[in-house]
Amino acid sequence: MSLFPSERTAGFDDTRGMEQTIWLDAWQMHCCGRPFRIGSTVSWRLFEMSSENLSDLLGRDVTVHLRQESHDTEFDRVPYTEAVVTAIGAVHCRYALGEDGYLRAQPGSGVMSTVDSADGYPAAPSDGMEFVGYLVTATCRAPAVSP
Repeated sequence: MSLFPSERTAGFDDTRGMEQTIWLDAWQMHCCGRPFRIGSTVSWRLFEMSSENLSDLLGRDVTVHLRQESHDTEFDRVPYTEAVVTAIGAVHCRYALGEDGYLRAQPGSGVMSTVDSADGYPAAPSDGMEFVGYLVTATCRAPAVSP
C-alpha cells in the first residue's frame, strides 16, 4: 500500500506541457521502477494525490500534483504520460511502532535530499532513516505508446 494514496486518476489533458511534482513510492520503484536521472524522459501512469501526508511527514508545506502508480485498481484505464525529469528529491523518514502495533512513519521526521539520479536505493542522510520515495519534478510532454 502506498504511503500516500491517490484521490482520482489524472487525465493526460490535465498535465500536458506543465511542470508537475510527482511522488514515486519507494516500494513502487523497488518493484517495477526503472532507474532515471535529471534529463531523462520517463513514461509513467500518473494519478492525482493530496500533498497533506507528505507535508506532515516533512513538517513543512509541500505541493505534490501527481503520483506514479503501477498497481492501482484503475491502472489499466490511465494512459502513460511521457515527461522529462528536471529535479529529484529522495525522501527518508523515521518509523516507530504505533498504538496499533504497526510501524508508522513519524510526522515531522522526513528529510528530503536533492539527488541527480534515482535507482531506488539512495543513501540515508543519517542512521535510523528509511527511504520512502522520490519527489520528482518533471515537465509532462505527450502520451507515451509504451513504458
